[in-house]
Amino acid sequence: MRWRKLYVQADQIAKTLAFSFEDRSFVVVTSGMTRISNQKFKKVFNQRPRMLPHDQVETMTGYRIGGVCPFALNDGVKVYLYYSLKKT
Repeated sequence: MRWRKLYVQADQIAKTLAFSFEDRSFVVVTSGMTRISNQKFKKVFNQRPRMLPHDQVETMTGYRIGGVCPFALNDGVKVYLYYSLKKT
């Protein structure tokens, strides 16, 4: 497979981040340039952000690290879309 430039900006790419909460997991889909704010995350979810441990990502989401997709996740995994995806 040959690699080609796609000529897209980082904020045109959606990234999916997997987090854990107690015994459940969920993903947040955000713009490629967006960073997760600890304060805003805690305000929404009532906890500090805690990424899924490397060894649990595939088990909890159904995808390997680097390929977590917000579609067809394992049962019980919630998806949250961050407002940075919305372009004005």
